[in-house]
This record gives sequence, C-alpha cells and structure tokens, in this order.
Amino acid sequence: MELKIITNYDKNLRQTGQFCNKAVYTVLGHMDDQVAIPAAKTLAEELKEPVVVVCGLHINNATKDDIKALIDNSNLVVNKAIIYLTKGTHLL
Repeated sequence: MELKIITNYDKNLRQTGQFCNKAVYTVLGHMDDQVAIPAAKTLAEELKEPVVVVCGLHINNATKDDIKALIDNSNLVVNKAIIYLTKGTHLL
C-alpha cells in the first residue's frame, strides 16, 4: 500500500487506507525521527488508524553498531505492538 500524505483529514481517503498527516518535532541535531517516522508509518498502515509516536533515544558515544541495534530493537517493538493490538495476543 502506498502512503499518500494529505494535509486535511478526508474520510474518503481513510476508507481506502490511504491517509496520513505528519508532524515531526525534534531537538536540533537529534535523530529520534529516524525511528519515530518509520514506526508511525508502519503502525498507521497496519492498524489503519491515526497514530502518535513519541520517541526519545540517547546513547553516549554511540557506534554504528549501537545505532543499528537500537533501530532493530525499535522495529521489534513496533512489530510486537502490532501483533498485540491486532490479535490481542500476549507480548513475548
């Protein structure tokens, strides 16, 4: 499904599953949006509902491996949230 970005809520677009309003607020120089935006996009597409994602991440002197692990773990959390919210199963 391709995500169409719109500025005003439109019920007809929502019925097709193509809707998204996006607002991103970050602290200057921080990269929290690199996790928050994909998480919000995935959650909205899978749940077919508007979502809000709040994200604050920090690792002192992070290496590329640290950042990869953080992103990978964030993706796992999003996937578990989708399972929990759509199927009502217990988080593992």
